[in-house]
Amino acid sequence: MDIKHYKNGQLALLGLNNDLGIHIYSRKGEFLSSFAEPFPIPSRMSQYKDAPFSKFPMKFNSDGNGKIFLLNPHKYEINIFKDGQSSGKIKGKSDFFRPLTIGASGNSEKKALGIIFPTASVLEYGKQIFITLQGLLLLGKEEIDNQMQVYENQKLLCSMDVKEFPYAVDSSGRLYFSALEDGFAVVRRYHVLLK
Repeated sequence: MDIKHYKNGQLALLGLNNDLGIHIYSRKGEFLSSFAEPFPIPSRMSQYKDAPFSKFPMKFNSDGNGKIFLLNPHKYEINIFKDGQSSGKIKGKSDFFRPLTIGASGNSEKKALGIIFPTASVLEYGKQIFITLQGLLLLGKEEIDNQMQVYENQKLLCSMDVKEFPYAVDSSGRLYFSALEDGFAVVRRYHVLLK
């Protein structure tokens, strides 16, 4: 479902295989290891308990140094793995978090599923972790509002609404956001200063 740089030229792949979700491969394509057990499925989703998409998010984040951030698709919780081992968890609260939602339409012959996945960007700089929850485009609005929350030692420092969505952080702590300007995609760079 997603691929990221892991560390030392290795790749991390997200997808259910042998009941684990993260799989590490060498740059030559050799399998190295797997970790991350599936997230528990809430009772409201029990009819989809055998569907792989109900057990993991569609995206994940990696710091490129062996750390993986994996969003629970059913509740606002980020599991952190370092070198394949669980190393912590951030539990947040936000009206912007919408759990995995599945809706069915049509009759029994032509049934269609509509799936809404929660999306988060998790970026780390120093001791701070920036989690941005992607909002939904609402009717009558031209832009999507997102919410960025900044954590340190798994404690919330601040929360702010942002129009753009961050995808990267550099070695100076500057965040890179994607945005639309006059119908074209642009990248904006910000330095978040917390007092």
